[in-house]
Amino acid sequence: MSAHSAERRLVKSSPELWAEVSDQESLGRRLHAFGEIRITGTDPETTVAWEGDAVSGTVAIASAGWGTKVTLEVEVEDPPAVEAPVLTPEAEVIRAVEAPAPEPIAVAPTPTPAPAPAPTPTITKAEPAPAPEPPVKRGFLARLLDFGPPIPDPPRPVAASDEPAPDPEPEPTPEPEAAPEPMPDPIVVPEVEPEVSTEAPEPAPMSAESIDAILNTVLDDLGAAHHRPFSRS
Repeated sequence: MSAHSAERRLVKSSPELWAEVSDQESLGRRLHAFGEIRITGTDPETTVAWEGDAVSGTVAIASAGWGTKVTLEVEVEDPPAVEAPVLTPEAEVIRAVEAPAPEPIAVAPTPTPAPAPAPTPTITKAEPAPAPEPPVKRGFLARLLDFGPPIPDPPRPVAASDEPAPDPEPEPTPEPEAAPEPMPDPIVVPEVEPEVSTEAPEPAPMSAESIDAILNTVLDDLGAAHHRPFSRS
């Protein structure tokens, strides 16, 4: 709760000011910026207590030499703290579906290492091939007894086996293909109708500057001269 006050010495008599601030209609007209107000108590010729929605105050008057000092005091209740809304399971699903996808994180590319230089080929000096050996000279008797290479024996016929030939192995039977798994049902997000509030919106809280300006305006209006029309007899 915040308190505000303003005072001023007005060139008016105390009875004249008391008649204006103690009247319900007159005081309500001057304090209409605080909403509808009502007088809750009075101290004759000195103080008027009033209150409204989330606001209350007093008007005090006192004689001060050549005028009357008027003091206005106002107390305004602080607005209630706004509680975080409790999300239902359906609202949480909608919030998760409507949430924006996270931005991809930029990853710096890995530098490719430079290829290693090719090794310089080493040239080796080839060794000379050995000289062929001279043919051995054979004598006359060795050439006379040399009948050439031996003649191999002819191949013998292989007897047919009485055992039957083995049966050919049967071809493997292909296994049947597995049936594809059924696709999961799509997630259906239930539609949540927005709640329409029938209550009137609460007025925005007034700032300290606006409250001080209202109090000064009330003092200006109380200090202004109000001429009454002449009555003819």
